[in-house]
Amino acid sequence: MLYLVVGDKSREFEYSNLVKKIKEKNSGITEEYFDLSQKEEEKFLQSVSSNSIFGGKKFIILKRAELVKRSDSFFKILKKYSYDNNEVIVDYFDEKKKFSKTALKIAKEIGKVIESYEYKKGEKAISYIKDNLSIDSREAHELMQMIGDNYNTIKNEVEKIKLFLNGEEFEIDKIKNIVSLREEYTIFESIDKLINGKKRVLLDYLNMNPNSYIMFFEMIVRELKLILKLKILENERKIDVRGGYPSFRDKAYLNIKGYFGKMHPYVIFNRLKILKIINEKNLKIELEKLLTIDYKIKSGQSPADIEIKNFIIEFNIGK
Repeated sequence: MLYLVVGDKSREFEYSNLVKKIKEKNSGITEEYFDLSQKEEEKFLQSVSSNSIFGGKKFIILKRAELVKRSDSFFKILKKYSYDNNEVIVDYFDEKKKFSKTALKIAKEIGKVIESYEYKKGEKAISYIKDNLSIDSREAHELMQMIGDNYNTIKNEVEKIKLFLNGEEFEIDKIKNIVSLREEYTIFESIDKLINGKKRVLLDYLNMNPNSYIMFFEMIVRELKLILKLKILENERKIDVRGGYPSFRDKAYLNIKGYFGKMHPYVIFNRLKILKIINEKNLKIELEKLLTIDYKIKSGQSPADIEIKNFIIEFNIGK
């Protein structure tokens, strides 16, 4: 069987699942990897065409197939061969959905096509985490926030968690100390503490990580804009902060998702709990301060660390 795995970065999860299934179904099968970035197109075609001559089932994988000069011509060549006695995967990165319709039609004629394009950022990663750790969407999203949405990182961290738990029930607090937290998550946690009045935690972190000032600045701007948008929607009675995540996801989120693009509903839900302690006027004042700080930093009037430290010390969006 020939398989074409085509799509954006999310296809890596589909690719991984397919490889796993083929290996489970064909114990001991020989694997051959070819990479078009290494100019191995001819070697790949020779391997595919030689299977029927030498016999013995092989597992042939072509990576970075998007580097082929003409995908329609390439698949016309592949159509000449038989796939009754081998397993072949062609992995094709196609972020902008520009894959040749002719090539896609041929691939469907000679094998199976697996298309993977994300409608919402991280949806494939969350699905992978849920399936492999047997947890719900909320826990999966929280874990993804901690470790990022890179496929290789998720795969490694999920395997690490499975070994650590050894059959025990999954709990976020239980695995926090064994996963590799990305810097963005550490800063996000510190911002959460800042909003709840715990400034010392964030100041200590930035003092120990001086290269993180600009990242913090960019993240606090995004965070306060998101909170302000939610506060306005709450005032307009378009959201209800009561109830749990499933209720929010299935009801309230459907009425407001147009305001948030591809943002996952859990990201929004996770901010609702702080709206009751937020003063909209103070929130707008802090955002205006950030605009001034941005100008001072970019114009060279003041160092980023001093401006940001002063902002944190004076920060107040409470009632």
